[in-house]
Amino acid sequence: MRLFGIGDFLRDRMITERRPVDAAKRAVVRRGLSDRAGLGTLSALAAGGGLLWSIHAAYEGRLSVGDVMVFTSARTLPGP
Repeated sequence: MRLFGIGDFLRDRMITERRPVDAAKRAVVRRGLSDRAGLGTLSALAAGGGLLWSIHAAYEGRLSVGDVMVFTSARTLPGP
């Protein structure tokens, strides 16, 4: 490459070819992050709502404290 002085040419060509690929990859990653953030928020709202419901039901006497503990333990198990 030094012999013919084409190092700069090849580097510039590689950068030019990589730009669209890198941009597409970044777009996919951004979309995946926004999807995960939305699903995480939805999951947190559902879990929080269920916890509030179970506490309220225990306060009214429809559930025992043990029932609330089972609910809390069941929702915090590690997922796949």
